[in-house]
Amino acid sequence: MKNKDFVIFSVDVQEKKKTVQKYAKKAGLPFPIVLDSKGKVFQQYGFRGTPAHLLIDKKGIIRAFLPGYKKMYSKEILTLLEFLMNED
Repeated sequence: MKNKDFVIFSVDVQEKKKTVQKYAKKAGLPFPIVLDSKGKVFQQYGFRGTPAHLLIDKKGIIRAFLPGYKKMYSKEILTLLEFLMNED
C-alpha cells in the first residue's frame, strides 16, 4: 500500500524520548512516533488504555477506533483501509 494516500504514525503516551527511540529502532518501525509526554492527547480523545488505533480521514475526522493490540497487516485492518480510501 506504499503508493496509497495515507500516513501512518504512532503516538507514545508518557514515556521518555530515549526509551521510545530505543524501542522504535529495535522494532524497526518504519513510521514516525510522536510523543505525548504529559498524556494530554490521550486524555483529550478519552482513551482508557493502550494500545489503541485511530483511522483519521483527510478532514481530521476519526473514522475508526480500534482498541487493544492489532496486527496492522491483518485482513480486518487492510479491508477497513481499502474501504475508507475508496469511499470518496
